Amino acid sequence: AIFTALFDAETGANFNLGKVPIAANDFAVPVWYTYQIPGPEAPFTLSHDLDPIGGLIPYIKRAQTFAKNKKPFRLQATLDFPPWWMLDQGLRPRKAPLNRTYFPEFARYFLSFTQGLAAHGVPVEYLSMFNEPVESYCIANITQIHELMTRHVGPLFRSTPGAPKLTWGEQYGRTITREKYPALNNMSGMV
Repeated sequence: AIFTALFDAETGANFNLGKVPIAANDFAVPVWYTYQIPGPEAPFTLSHDLDPIGGLIPYIKRAQTFAKNKKPFRLQATLDFPPWWMLDQGLRPRKAPLNRTYFPEFARYFLSFTQGLAAHGVPVEYLSMFNEPVESYCIANITQIHELMTRHVGPLFRSTPGAPKLTWGEQYGRTITREKYPALNNMSGMV
């Protein structure tokens, strides 16, 4: 009944746009599992996202069966926290800033996530690198976001066929975006 009410093209709301949580996100099930992913030497996995009960991929694929035209949903993926090993160590995850040493791995992490979903029939159209950086979740300053996007994620995504479109992130309101992020939006390479 819930799937019909949300996604059915005839009798429901016909939703076909969605936001996809990347691992440690307050929309993910279980919420904080990315902190358990070992360091950069471990292979990337979508095992939690494939879980038949709480997994993201089965949920989206089931919802897509209600779509009128059976085309994939238009999806945006976003992240609250990177894996713990990508943060400066010795601090609690909500207080730890990004560790620039791992920016290349972070870019590959984003790409692996989006390619993994696409391989299971759930393509992501947009990647929003951060949900509410600085103010809420991950501590990523403007200089770090600029460097990560223009030197790592952007070039990797541009050189990879089928990679999603990219944005640095989003905030919980337009006011905070206007106050804190015009400098980021105007930086070189942030087009």
